[in-house]
Amino acid sequence: MNTREFSSVPTRIRGYVRRMDSASDLPMLQEQLSAAEDDALDLSGVKLQEPLVRFLEAVNAKLDTLLGLMSVERLESEFDSRIEIVEISGSGLGFTCADCAFAVGDRLEFALLLAQFPFRVAAAVGKVTQVRTVNERPVWNVTFTSVRESDQEAIVRFVFREERERIREKKWAE
Repeated sequence: MNTREFSSVPTRIRGYVRRMDSASDLPMLQEQLSAAEDDALDLSGVKLQEPLVRFLEAVNAKLDTLLGLMSVERLESEFDSRIEIVEISGSGLGFTCADCAFAVGDRLEFALLLAQFPFRVAAAVGKVTQVRTVNERPVWNVTFTSVRESDQEAIVRFVFREERERIREKKWAE
């Protein structure tokens, strides 16, 4: 994994975690669970009437939603526990979990729900580096040890969107 510095933002997104076998360092979760951002329906070059184009786009969006719901069910069946991510960056995260107990050094695999519509999940493997208490709840800090490039890019884009949103909120609050 590279040693670049990444910006970190507080957040509240859902994710899933499972302990990793010591034999593998790659995420087992495959990217096919995610709706690719490039898969948008492009009917601009097709000679169809505008109402039909809008209908096809609506059907496509509904199918994406159904596929996303099915993917969440699959994640819930494959992963041990549901978590709440409270801080995220391109190099790691902090999370809470009601029914988890991890120790510093534990290796974990994560499925991070970056967006629900369209459904976007990123996978990462990380190592618990710190356990701290926030509001009487344990927060596990994790440094990523293995992330596919496409998943890391998706995480970084998510962080940038969150940062932009916070800047807008501050600007409008003044």
